[in-house]
Amino acid sequence: MCGAPRDPQLLDRHQGGVLQTTAIRRVALAILVVLNCMVLLGRLWPEGAPPFAPTVDIVFLVASLGAFVFALVRSPSGR
Repeated sequence: MCGAPRDPQLLDRHQGGVLQTTAIRRVALAILVVLNCMVLLGRLWPEGAPPFAPTVDIVFLVASLGAFVFALVRSPSGR
């Protein structure tokens, strides 16, 4: 394995970082899903939308754009 740490302690730290990154991605996706549901409900039922709905729309759009750009930048170019 070229580039992989050979020391077991380093390997454990490396895998822990990957797990932590995965957990952060899951939390970020869960937040985006909740915001998406709020935006969708606000569009389907405008009378029931809270007064802060336009702010949630903007936050969702900006966060989605950031997630898409991050995914494009981090994706391997060979795949």
